[in-house]
Amino acid sequence: MAPNSSTWIILSFAASVFFCISNGLKTEMAAKVGYESVLYNATGTVIACLAFDLKEAFKSYKSNGVFWVNQNLINNGKLSTRNLLGFIIMCLLQVIVLNMVLFTLYFSVRAEVNSGISTCIWSVTPFFMSFADYLMFGNKLGKHQIAGITLITCSIILLSLRDVINPPSEEIGSQTINPFKVSIIVPLIFAILTPLSFTGSAIYGK
Repeated sequence: MAPNSSTWIILSFAASVFFCISNGLKTEMAAKVGYESVLYNATGTVIACLAFDLKEAFKSYKSNGVFWVNQNLINNGKLSTRNLLGFIIMCLLQVIVLNMVLFTLYFSVRAEVNSGISTCIWSVTPFFMSFADYLMFGNKLGKHQIAGITLITCSIILLSLRDVINPPSEEIGSQTINPFKVSIIVPLIFAILTPLSFTGSAIYGK
């Protein structure tokens, strides 16, 4: 892709659409199935990874005659314990990220909170990544990133004021008690921790 190409705008828009669709489906699954929805997501992830690794293994077999996926685990015919440990840690980080996403959406449904608030909070992930980059690699936060984080923060504040501006009806006898409802603090905590898990996975991979 050329440096001045505008294709990235279309790709970014498409990514945001698929991101919204994915979170919408996960929210519906969390509402109807509960935390067991992790089994559906984990199965899809395993199938996708297996398909990718099989494709890479066939490519390796055609070029080198070896049906193997190079994960940099074996160097000069010997197993690298350091790389193996790093590979295991990366797998664990991916599992944590997947579970943090599902926990956030699951408890958002339990707390009867708009999942859009959680996804808006996730959008500050670039801030956490930039901050971690600055601490570990000396990279500074750009002006456009600061502006984006400011707008995201304003969006979160406006979304959280929904019940203040338009409070729900409190007619006597019209409300039903949900025994499975949790405090709004729970999904908000997971919503804040999720970008941190994104950041940890990205920085570790870097």
